[in-house]
Amino acid sequence: MRVAIAGWSGLVGSHLLKGLTDDSQLEQIHALGRRDGELQAEKLSYHQVDFSDLKLQVEPLHVAYCCLGTTMKKAGSKAKFEEVDLHFVVNFAKWAKANGASKFHVISAIGVSTKSMFFYNRVKAQMELELKKLDFDCLVIYHPSLLIGGRKEFRLGERFGEIIMKLFEPLMIGSFKKFRATRAETLAQIMRARIGQTQSETLEAVQLHSL
Repeated sequence: MRVAIAGWSGLVGSHLLKGLTDDSQLEQIHALGRRDGELQAEKLSYHQVDFSDLKLQVEPLHVAYCCLGTTMKKAGSKAKFEEVDLHFVVNFAKWAKANGASKFHVISAIGVSTKSMFFYNRVKAQMELELKKLDFDCLVIYHPSLLIGGRKEFRLGERFGEIIMKLFEPLMIGSFKKFRATRAETLAQIMRARIGQTQSETLEAVQLHSL
């Protein structure tokens, strides 16, 4: 199989890329981003691209993974955040389908809704709606809660949230169980394991925890 991945340098994407390179059933991996990475493998090719105008041509793909995402603080404005988490994701999906991918996996977020009071959740919800319009044979959407793991950049809010999660996680039972933190490496393993999936589904945080 031939696979493409966007957002490979991020918290989940970096684990996923490593897992994909270790997968013997993969013939070629195309990693799209703004730079080349340190991980090297014979079947791995890095492509420096502009996600607002994707023109890259590759051999027909089978599966595409999207781990693109930013934060309001890093983006600097609502418009920039929407550009990355909505438009770049949809552009990558359109590119993947045009290059033969019939399966698309994307990381979204817990609590997405077009009617949410939070801009972040509304953007994620709109992203999901746009992807569903593309009519992939298999669209798998992941709704993790707070993602934890060793980020390269320091995020005060997430570090604080991780500490709080560790303190209160034993109390998160019943309807609160879905808010337990999701380990990035675990999510990457789940995504890799579903590479051969044929049916569309949305995996909620509580399902990810059980897996």
